Amino acid sequence: MLRTFGMCAIALASCALAGTAPRPKPGDYPVEARVGDVEIAAAYLVHTLPAEGANFLVPDYLVVEIAIYPPESEAVAVAGGQFRLRMNGKKEASADTPEMVAMSLKYPDWEGRHGPEPQVTLGPVILGRRPGTGQVSRPPAAPADQPPNADRPPAQTAAEAAVVLAFPDGLCKRPVSGYLYFRYDGKLRSIKSLDLIWQRGEQQATIRLF
Repeated sequence: MLRTFGMCAIALASCALAGTAPRPKPGDYPVEARVGDVEIAAAYLVHTLPAEGANFLVPDYLVVEIAIYPPESEAVAVAGGQFRLRMNGKKEASADTPEMVAMSLKYPDWEGRHGPEPQVTLGPVILGRRPGTGQVSRPPAAPADQPPNADRPPAQTAAEAAVVLAFPDGLCKRPVSGYLYFRYDGKLRSIKSLDLIWQRGEQQATIRLF
């Protein structure tokens, strides 16, 4: 799957977006709804990004875990772009790309609008281009003499988790789930209500998160 972020070209062949493990049934999530023959469920996680062995703070985003349960033996096209978050019954926001979230976690002071484009390393993938080229930067080859336990995978960082656990786009024949990130730098107490809106063709579902 190929995703783009601004000027970035990101090859994800060896680091495919896997999403999270969906719960056994929609009722296992705090909220759920049905759109036609598809069931959708969600959990509002505020600024928390749960990952394997750690809970990361995502200060600039509201995190929502989404789960889609398609009808048996039928493929359903899903994408993070199908979702919007409506705040206090008025303001609506679309989800940011997980790569943008990774940038904010790796470089908290980077606005994405000024200065040279930074690079973020996510396992085998580096977000960003080599200056003056159209090529994606890649990590250097490992030295011949590896230290002990060099083949042991490093602990997952918050930036890596934001990408790997993001809600995946594509056709799903089985339940699929993952995180969506909605930019928000205001005060939590100013949020009086949150609605998740899922638009599927001409069908639309609104789920009250709180």
